[in-house]
Amino acid sequence: MACAPAYAQNARGNGFQTAARGGWQEYAYLYANRNGEPQRLFFRLSADDISRGGAEFRDWDDVAAQNAAVQAVQVKARELETPNLKAEISPVHNGMNIRILGRNMPAGSAQLEELRQVLDQTYTTSIQTYAKQNYYRATMEGANRAIIQPDHPAIAARYTKAMAPVAQAILEQVPGANESPRAFINAALTWLQSIPYDTLQNRATSNGAGFQTPYGLIGANLGDCDTKATALAALIRAAYPTLPLAIVYVPEHAFLGIGLPQSKEDFALRTEQGTFVLADATGPGLTPLGYIDPRTQAKTGGARTSILLIP
Repeated sequence: MACAPAYAQNARGNGFQTAARGGWQEYAYLYANRNGEPQRLFFRLSADDISRGGAEFRDWDDVAAQNAAVQAVQVKARELETPNLKAEISPVHNGMNIRILGRNMPAGSAQLEELRQVLDQTYTTSIQTYAKQNYYRATMEGANRAIIQPDHPAIAARYTKAMAPVAQAILEQVPGANESPRAFINAALTWLQSIPYDTLQNRATSNGAGFQTPYGLIGANLGDCDTKATALAALIRAAYPTLPLAIVYVPEHAFLGIGLPQSKEDFALRTEQGTFVLADATGPGLTPLGYIDPRTQAKTGGARTSILLIP
């Protein structure tokens, strides 16, 4: 059992304390729910895991990714070189330049075009592999250009087991939460919304600046919209493994979609993969599952909204 902590309180009256004890990092929170009732949450996590989790995700390194991709293309070009066909590869800003030389081959011939396509695909594959290894997604836009964003579904899946102690603490905090996903989700939302908010960027195209893993969020006691949505996904998956989940992106924002029956008060998205009730974990406002600010609602729909399912 934890000792009663001496909380450091902020202007909203919320308190937060953390302490290292015997290889564990303990976390204690004091905050209010939407009814103004005080809530206390305590859990402990491996200090080594917290340290790794805070450093596991790094800002995207354009130079390293491009160097790896160009080197991979240069290797592939040498493998495919013949006495009558070769390619010269040189890096340029955010991409590469390919100069294909074919002896006795007219410009636009099938052999030249086939070699270019193979080299372009090698570049794409290398960027996407580098991205995946570093918890990013790389979506190609045009020849040899990529939009980079954190791989929120992969990170949520990676931290599902890691967030189990936090999920268990929330289940114990709320009577009936074991049988009621809504009760659990609303309690998890209140906790996450009470954690101080970080910067805002376009989450559909962010290169990772400001994003934290769930353990990074806990360790820093700070998080932005996609950080909190990802942590909420890991929490829900830890407590309810079969509940469908999806990260939902709209311009300058991200939230979580949850595959629950839609009530008349819920704002939800109906997709080919099912209906997802939306949850905004951002804060600092305390809002329940199914409530999305009208200004954010207006940004949803069509090409402005993209959805990634969480495995």
